[in-house]
Amino acid sequence: MALKQRSTSSNRSPFTKHVKIHSPIHHTTNTQQRMSSAYLEVKGDTSSHFPCTLSWENINYTVHGSTKDEKHILHNVTGRSAPGQLTAIMGPSGSGKTTLLDILADRVSSGAIAGDIHVNGRPRDSHFRLLASYVAQEDSLLGSFTVLETLRYAAQLSVASTVSAQERELRVQEAIDDMGLRSCEHTIVGDIFRKGLSGGQKRRLSIAIELLSHPTILLLDEPTSGLDSASTHAVITYIAKLAKQNRTIVCTIHQPSSMVYHMFDNVMILAQGHTAYFGSPHDSLAHFASLGHPCPQFTNPGEYF
Repeated sequence: MALKQRSTSSNRSPFTKHVKIHSPIHHTTNTQQRMSSAYLEVKGDTSSHFPCTLSWENINYTVHGSTKDEKHILHNVTGRSAPGQLTAIMGPSGSGKTTLLDILADRVSSGAIAGDIHVNGRPRDSHFRLLASYVAQEDSLLGSFTVLETLRYAAQLSVASTVSAQERELRVQEAIDDMGLRSCEHTIVGDIFRKGLSGGQKRRLSIAIELLSHPTILLLDEPTSGLDSASTHAVITYIAKLAKQNRTIVCTIHQPSSMVYHMFDNVMILAQGHTAYFGSPHDSLAHFASLGHPCPQFTNPGEYF
């Protein structure tokens, strides 16, 4: 999708479409209908995950500051994530990680966006949200609900009404197993007044909620934020298993451990909105060494780069 977006002063919801699509290829009505049908067929009532490659090319993002000066957040960022792959977007605070993820998720409602986003080589369209789910950095859970109650309640709200009660319950049970929550399915979430799930379990529950709609593309913003090393490793382990189910997964992450860093299939390292590196974690060591920045022995590349 060739993206062009301008800021607006309207009071429309942030989820309202503000992007005008200018496709470089003219599609007839029949072609557009076939593309729409393909999107809908993928998301329907099937439990299989139709393989989708998400690619982005020359993504630029500009916002206007209070002084009306333009601020360039992203500069010609290009990358891709294929089915079965877990891709990490890394970089220091303010490098544009979350901004890029939000653009990929079609969640940006202001500023000017330019570039191309494709799903399986086709321009991303309004049906993209039928394929993709987004997990925010902050957990939004009801502390008085158990894990099982939370998922059943979420299934009532998010799963299509055409899905039978039996299929809906099957999705709940699958999500519990996929995120390793079986041992705590009857534990309350908890809050500041009641002890409940650990931070890592809450994060896995938030991800499990998004699995109920059977997304083929999963986008996660800082899924390990605020977690200790053991919980971080557990969360990424389960996310990596989800990718092996023919899903395409992209997440942002800040300074992962060396072990977690090498669990990703691809890493994109951003620096001040520019792409410093995109490729496999293993190849990143040789890449930066060739530029005169070798990672010192016994140093975590996730922190060093």
